[in-house]
Amino acid sequence: MRVGTFSKDIHLIKHINRFLKTDHLTLFPSPSTCQNLDLIVGWGQELNATNARQSAKFYGIKFQTIEDGFIGCGKNGMPRISIVLDSSGIHYDSSKPSKLETMLNTEDKTFNTKLMADAKKAIQVFHQHALSKYEGTEAIPSERFPSNQRKILIVDQWIDDPSIKFGAGVNADDIVATVLAENPDAKIYIRLFPESFAGSQQSILSHYHKHPQIELILENYNPPALLTAMDKIYVASSHIGFEALLLEKEVVCFGLPFYAGWGITDDRTACYRRQAQRTKEEIFAAAYMLYSQYVHPVSGRHCDIFSALNYIIEQKKIERDNQADIYCFGVRHWTRANIKPFLRSSKNKVFFVNSVNTAKQAGIKKGDRVAVWGARKPDR
Repeated sequence: MRVGTFSKDIHLIKHINRFLKTDHLTLFPSPSTCQNLDLIVGWGQELNATNARQSAKFYGIKFQTIEDGFIGCGKNGMPRISIVLDSSGIHYDSSKPSKLETMLNTEDKTFNTKLMADAKKAIQVFHQHALSKYEGTEAIPSERFPSNQRKILIVDQWIDDPSIKFGAGVNADDIVATVLAENPDAKIYIRLFPESFAGSQQSILSHYHKHPQIELILENYNPPALLTAMDKIYVASSHIGFEALLLEKEVVCFGLPFYAGWGITDDRTACYRRQAQRTKEEIFAAAYMLYSQYVHPVSGRHCDIFSALNYIIEQKKIERDNQADIYCFGVRHWTRANIKPFLRSSKNKVFFVNSVNTAKQAGIKKGDRVAVWGARKPDR
């Protein structure tokens, strides 16, 4: 199959040919090349996707939208392990049915006994290892949230999040006003969008930092741990709402994320196309196991969700174990590239040194870790 794209970001995705099941991906195809393509792909609802969609229509070629999957999205230096491909729309655009919505609305025979057993097994893996689409490594202190008071969480989002723009539209102030009115005796928290308090991106709820009845959560807590500590979750259209459902939390949706409208959320916006009643396990199976595609970052081969989860769990362990800088003694030059991925994390640096003096010059300090190759003793 011959595929074209007008997105540099798509072209640069590792193993993109495997994701697209093609040996021929052309970047910025010329008019003559377009005539010989079988498929054109674009990223989400971005401008290049609009141009790609128009080109596909003009030349009578199939078009598919690419977006991040729901786990392993290639953030913070981690390799991408999943994407979604949709020929109808995209899951966060509620203005028209996506492939995922159609699947949930009409394909009852799809949710067979084997698929549902695998979905429940995968959800248990999520629970066991506190997995999330979003990064969050900080542990929650036991005294952080009062145990004797009802706790309500409002989930903040990036102001330009496409799921806000295309998810039926929401007013952030209306969300907060509703939460305060419905929960007069509860403690109200806002999980601030991480990039917002880092100062790199604006969010829809960051202006509530001085509200007397609301406490902002600035810490980058592990999302499942944070959700577990709360009694009720309010979202515009954040994916965190679905992760809360997996944890048996009550979820209120003001927008129309893919998991709203199926009878398991308190929906403040209706989607009359969505007529079926679905369980959280069925929605998980459809979104994570049928709608998503997985390619293993190491082998470059298509894999199932369990192989993907095992890889993510291993990477989380490496991240957790390698918080401090590591000084490696006695490692040959040709071996360094192979062992560095096992020692590196987003928080540390890995130094290859030949002697104690070299390590001191490089800045080794108390709390750093030392790794020694085999039985070699470091030189002084």
